[in-house]
Amino acid sequence: MNKGKTINMLKLEDLKELMGLLEKYYNIYKLPNSNDIRHIIELHGKLFIKDKISIRDIFQEINDNKSLYKPYRRFDLIYGIGPKIASFIVRDIIFMGIKSGMINENEVNQFDSIWTAFPIDTHVFKLTKKLKLHNEEKIPSNDEEKEERMMEITYRLIDLKISVPFFNAGAWYIDFENINIFI
Repeated sequence: MNKGKTINMLKLEDLKELMGLLEKYYNIYKLPNSNDIRHIIELHGKLFIKDKISIRDIFQEINDNKSLYKPYRRFDLIYGIGPKIASFIVRDIIFMGIKSGMINENEVNQFDSIWTAFPIDTHVFKLTKKLKLHNEEKIPSNDEEKEERMMEITYRLIDLKISVPFFNAGAWYIDFENINIFI
């Protein structure tokens, strides 16, 4: 995928050293917990060592396929990452791609699986309910329900011609900062 370019990637030895440092830190301060350590090791091992993927490769894949589904699933399948965190990663990759000029902002809402760039957490759920983008009382508890809700809200935003990732980031920020809005 890197088209012959050499990329500075983490080596297995680097990960072993990182794991040792994280475990030492955990034993002293009890942070991060063992699941966090496993998550970090697995994420780096999967993406940078086993799959040899760079962020440029992900931008290229998104542009070539006009789809976010494959990157979303790649992250979703890593230990400790579910739909919400995978969506945060995909959304932030879109922002980095737009800022770097590698992804065209005007095309984002037309990407297949744009819903994967719409993480739903408590903050986004509450604000989208106030805006009547859904009428659910509780945040979905399982992955399938979360993905259904993500799809429902993103399709409504597309109909309204509102940028899905930018709306999501703004909704999260507004509710997180407890900015009182009158809706």
